[in-house]
Amino acid sequence: MSTNSPDREPATWRTPLAIALALAIGAAIGVFLYASAVPFGPILFGWLVALLGAVVVTSILCILATSRYRLVGLAYAVGVASSCVIANLVDPQGTPDWWDLPLQFVLVFSILSVPALFTSFICALLKWEDERAREKNS
Repeated sequence: MSTNSPDREPATWRTPLAIALALAIGAAIGVFLYASAVPFGPILFGWLVALLGAVVVTSILCILATSRYRLVGLAYAVGVASSCVIANLVDPQGTPDWWDLPLQFVLVFSILSVPALFTSFICALLKWEDERAREKNS
């Protein structure tokens, strides 16, 4: 059986691995984003890394995944947002208010979910077109 056979079942381990990697990489980037948010610090560099990660990490992990591409993008955004909130709990940079943590999660998640979901949608569309072309040729 060749690797391009349409009868071949996709590997079921690839999608959960891609989602877990998106969470882990997003958590690491979220800690970097929080660490760069010091007064007079390179906050724009942290956001640039987070937004580029939303595109690059999500696209690479969507190539690894076999289904549920939007969950890969959401997992990246959740990883970044949750690690920012946890870092704020561990090392607050000011006097924390009880609204700060949920608001921080919502803001970071909403900002990063847009490019991550857009990238995962494009990857899903490309994979669907590739599958359709393979079915048409066989």
